[in-house]
Amino acid sequence: MGGIFCDRADIGNSYAVRHYAATHPNAIYVDCSQCKTKDLLLSAVAAGFGLPAGGTQRFVYALLVVYLTVAVRLLMILAAAGDLI
Repeated sequence: MGGIFCDRADIGNSYAVRHYAATHPNAIYVDCSQCKTKDLLLSAVAAGFGLPAGGTQRFVYALLVVYLTVAVRLLMILAAAGDLI
């Protein structure tokens, strides 16, 4: 399941989702404005879930696929996802 949520700027959106991700064990927060390449995005997601983020892109991707298929009730918060385009 997925969803996109947008709201006005400067009302505490980023603070709220960072706090939520920090206080819930199966949630991660990724600032996509810091991920200028696919490799950096994969590494950020892997690191967020506590997986090794080093190695080749293929290795990190395969590790994430396995983790995401066996983990239960995960939440990835991708802030500034428009920067990925």
